[in-house]
Amino acid sequence: QYPGMVRWAEFIEHHCGENGLWQTGFQYGDWMGLDAEQTGLTDERKGATDDYFVANACFAWTLQILANTAAVLGYAADERRWRMRREELIAAFRREYITPSGRLTSETQTALILTLHFGLAQEEHRAHLLDRLLQNIDAHKTHLTTGFTALHTVLDHPEARAIFQQYAPEMLTNPMIQYVANEPLSAMLTYGSELKPLFEAAVAAMNAAEEEV
Repeated sequence: QYPGMVRWAEFIEHHCGENGLWQTGFQYGDWMGLDAEQTGLTDERKGATDDYFVANACFAWTLQILANTAAVLGYAADERRWRMRREELIAAFRREYITPSGRLTSETQTALILTLHFGLAQEEHRAHLLDRLLQNIDAHKTHLTTGFTALHTVLDHPEARAIFQQYAPEMLTNPMIQYVANEPLSAMLTYGSELKPLFEAAVAAMNAAEEEV
């Protein structure tokens, strides 16, 4: 499968501009995000997060996976290639989407989660971004507004799953988990105010796990 992975990354590379970012063509963005703009000017099936913000965050993760795969396969030159490209992409991402003071140009829940999870922000800005994320959740009455893109980041992370397994196992064991995974428009909202402390604990556990790596 490695050659297919390389072809996909090279396809994206072909569509990147002079600034090194993927900012052309159709993107699904944060599909089914609850914070979609109801203006008629955008696709209301997408959330409010900038489509290319999502695309480049996911491309950074693709490059990380490629570099790790090349390392396992013993392709030293390829590993260096993909790690260098990821570093270049993150630098370009920061110039485009993160202000010098650490604010995101698109401070939706999805944008904040992707930035924290994929390590796209400078270390000195991480605490501020996490605080912004918690403020955003609080402003939405402890509800998540993410679509497909960020919801999986939380539910698929082993540290986050451990938190939910301990305090809300029904989220992972009852039939509704399939609904949450595939149609997150309202499933997460049923947990109301109980969600915020669980989400805070999950994010803290995810961050702690990353620091140990």
